[in-house]
Amino acid sequence: MADYAVMIVDDEKIIRDGLQEAINWEQFGFTIAATASDGLEAIKKFRAVRPDIIIMDIKMPEMDGLAALEQIKEENSDTEVVLLSGYEEFSYAKSGIRLGAFDYILKIKVFQELDAVLERLRKHLDEKRNQSSSLLQFQQLKNNYLFLRFIRGKMPTGITLSNQDTLYSVVSIWMDEEKHEASERMAQSIDGLPHVMGAESQYIHIILFQEGNHFETHQQQISKGIEAIERCLKHEFHGTRYAMGIGAVKPTVAELPDSFREAMKTVDYLRCLKDDQAKMIYSEWVDAAPHTLDLNGTNEGWINWVYSGDAERLLAWLSDLFKQAYMAKDMTLKDMKTICIQVLLQFVSAMRSAKKSCNDDSNFFEELKDYDSLHELESYMIDHCKRLCELIHNNIQMQKNISITLVKEYIDQFYTSPLSLSGVAEHFHFSSGYLSLQFKEYTGKTFTQYIINKRLNRSCELLMGTTLQIYKIAAEVGYTDEKHFTKLFIRHFNMNPREYRMKHQAKNKNS
Repeated sequence: MADYAVMIVDDEKIIRDGLQEAINWEQFGFTIAATASDGLEAIKKFRAVRPDIIIMDIKMPEMDGLAALEQIKEENSDTEVVLLSGYEEFSYAKSGIRLGAFDYILKIKVFQELDAVLERLRKHLDEKRNQSSSLLQFQQLKNNYLFLRFIRGKMPTGITLSNQDTLYSVVSIWMDEEKHEASERMAQSIDGLPHVMGAESQYIHIILFQEGNHFETHQQQISKGIEAIERCLKHEFHGTRYAMGIGAVKPTVAELPDSFREAMKTVDYLRCLKDDQAKMIYSEWVDAAPHTLDLNGTNEGWINWVYSGDAERLLAWLSDLFKQAYMAKDMTLKDMKTICIQVLLQFVSAMRSAKKSCNDDSNFFEELKDYDSLHELESYMIDHCKRLCELIHNNIQMQKNISITLVKEYIDQFYTSPLSLSGVAEHFHFSSGYLSLQFKEYTGKTFTQYIINKRLNRSCELLMGTTLQIYKIAAEVGYTDEKHFTKLFIRHFNMNPREYRMKHQAKNKNS
């Protein structure tokens, strides 16, 4: 798999095609992401593709390579550019180095020298990536510490504000796939605004603050920051689905947890709408939220579904409950966690009733604390409840099998006696209907069919192995009426008992 993307820029098609075909890009971990025929096209494709490396001619129409290099370096200094030059452009190539080009190659020697340049370039990019990764990890740890202190309503050590009157608000962004570089790019996009940033998995959280209590000025700052973040998302992560929620402005650090919850609640609402790219301020969402969630009307049948391990019904109920919670303006994450705890406690009770260990589920109180989003909470509950339902269902099925096994053993022992479904059911404290269904599911035969087969198979053994008369064999296997026995025998074997005996006696003589 290629690690770095390359764009080739040259006004001569033969050079563009030749570079693509003559170089084994994969051996360096490179892949050709785009080509362009002049500087203007290169700038346009650079913004769309964001290549790591650009191999670019200097002399081109519309916009030359040096002008394109300068523009590219202004927009992203991390992109490495290798210039191609003719003899008469040698002085321009030196200018390119001053502008930040990685290297230059004379066009006449490009196919001889490019492999060596690419080898050095690969090593350089790997080292830069490792350094950047270490620095980024350190910065993220620091940012996450500051952010967590803020959203717990506490001023982090190391941050001092000259003005005690400060306004705060939280912006939370969810992206449909984790982008490791997203927080760094967004931080660069709002570099001029006072902020603290935290990142986790597919979420990026930004606390914007403005010293002074001028609400309108702070709102302008928020608008400016949101516009910058949106530009970053659309240009840097083109095609990525995202949802952005903005919490209400708060005048104190102690109230920041409320702004964070509002931002996340808005993100949950937007994700539920399934728009590709959406943003909303919490106050707008509250006005738009269509209904409230009536917990008093919650279906109590879920308790039975827990105890029966009915995953299909329980998970459908949970999904519906979360869908309502996403849309309900008065339903908080804390409320949903309370419901989830009630459900999980019922599972603990069900497992204990079944005398099954639930030690591995005793940490769910701590686990639930980690979730700041309804969507992540729903994913946790769906996965957890599905697994627990499977455990309970399997245990119930095992207990059923044990019980039906005992019934089968009882019938195998007393099948020659006058057994009835109702009598056996009463003996084992089952209802007749329940025993009938479970016995057929376990053996593949109805209660009556199983006893008939058992008796007839035993009668065959007696017909072949003894000289007992037919009426005595019938009585031996549980039939007092010889005619009824013979009728059942013919229906089962397509011959009467005497014919069966004669046929098998003849076989024994011949063998």
